[in-house]
Formats: sequence, structure tokens, C-alpha cells
Amino acid sequence: MEFKKTLQEYGFSLTEIEGGETLDLGGHKWEAIHTPGHTIDSICLYHQATKTAITGDTVLPNIISDTDKAGGGSLDHYLYGLRQLMKREIENILPGHDVPVARTGRQTIEQTYEALMMQAIDVSSESQTTWMDGATKLAEKGLLEEVVFCCDKELALRPGNVSAMQSKALALNDMGRCEESIEILDQILAEQADNAHALAAKGHALLGLQKYEESLPYFDDALALNPEIEEALVFKGMALTFSGRHDEAMEIEAFKTAFAERFKDEIDKRQQEKEQDGTDQGEDTNEG
Repeated sequence: MEFKKTLQEYGFSLTEIEGGETLDLGGHKWEAIHTPGHTIDSICLYHQATKTAITGDTVLPNIISDTDKAGGGSLDHYLYGLRQLMKREIENILPGHDVPVARTGRQTIEQTYEALMMQAIDVSSESQTTWMDGATKLAEKGLLEEVVFCCDKELALRPGNVSAMQSKALALNDMGRCEESIEILDQILAEQADNAHALAAKGHALLGLQKYEESLPYFDDALALNPEIEEALVFKGMALTFSGRHDEAMEIEAFKTAFAERFKDEIDKRQQEKEQDGTDQGEDTNEG
């Protein structure tokens, strides 16, 4: 807002953008990309014809730009912003500091992305963390896009790594990208038909696609192999419920417990909101 006010005071024209706009700069068309992270309002500009990006402080050669807390920067936003850049075909970078990058722009962006992931899981470059170790720690923080990135890196080194394939499929399920997950899980099950966790994951994917009856045999097969897979029990209960077979679902103790706990949490939440509303109304009355 201060920058906007300064521009107006000095009589400069002002174009406000949100990201996604095409700007005519010097007779060339540049795409404005919102890349929050270093600051909340960071943007990059992308010239598709020359595969060139103006990255400001978002991507710097030989420097890992950090979050500027005073400017609203945050690590999770930063990872999001870098993912937006990696969706474009970028070869050349014009950064806010240091020298331009020619031809290796994608590599430079990935280096920044990987360094920030390491910050997110609090490991150093000297720790020799494997891609799968990183994927596990990122999953614990709910950074699912980053889990997929690490699994893809592992699979590029060791194609057919079942652990990487399975971790990627689980992350895709949690992101709602169930059809992609099924493609991976079918590859696993073609080689390991008795992989209980892959069977449960495919049931989960089918559940996500609202194919409730179709998902049930996969949960049953998984539980026949390993009755202790709690996710399979809970998801089976969900599939039965959505299929209209609620009584059968409530016979599954793990689902019944999870359902009861969620119901209790919802009641507690509503009660807290009700009490808060009463407090706010009381304060308004007292002020009146």
C-alpha cells in the first residue's frame, strides 16, 4: 500500500494485477505469475517465446533467497510459488541480484525448490538425506506436492522402486488425484498382487472417485492379508456408509471410533462457537 501511494503521489501510472495477466512490456508479451513466498506479493514475469523469466528475489543464482517475514513471506507459500514456475518451460532467468542465467533456468529453480524443502524438514545439505527420507518427513508436514516431487526424483534414479511408487500414490490420493494414483497402484499390483497396502490405497482411490461398491473388494482383500491396516478399516466404513449400508459400517470398530471422535470434535467446535457468540453479544450489550 505504501508503494502504491508513492507511485500515485509522483504521478506514475499504476496497473494492479493478481497473476495470470499478460502485460505488454516494451512491445513484448509477458505473463504475470504470482509467486508469493519471499514476500506475500512477489511476482515473476515470463516471456514464453524466449523461455525467459524475470524472477526478482524469488529465484537467485548461487543464492537461496529466504522468506522476508516483514513482507509477509512464508515457506509454504514459497514452495507454492516455485511450483508455479516449474509448470513453465523456463531456460533463462533474469534475477533481482547476481548475473543472468542462460539455458539452465529450470535447474536453478529446482535448486531453490530443493533447498527450501530442506528448510521445511530442518535438514542441511551435508546431512545426505535420501529422496525417500525427505518424502517421509515432508508427508508428516502435509507437503504433498513436495512428496510427489521427491518420489519422482527417486524413481528417476531407481525406476520401479515400489516404496517410491506407493508413497507417490498415497500423496496423490490425499490430493484428490485418484486416477493418477490408480495408474501407479495398478503397476504395483501387477507385480505384487498380495501387497496389502497397495490394495488398500486402490480402495481409497476408488472411494475418492465415488466408486463405493467397487472399492469394497480392495479393502476386503487388503484386510484379509493384514487385518491391522486401520486406514482400510476406516475407509471401508466410509464406503459402506456412502453405499447406504450404515449399519454394516458401524460394525467396524475402527470406523465407529473414528466416526464418534469426529462427531464429538464437531459438537465441541459448535459449542465453542456458540459460547464465543454469546460472549461477543454480551460485550456488545455491555458497551451499549
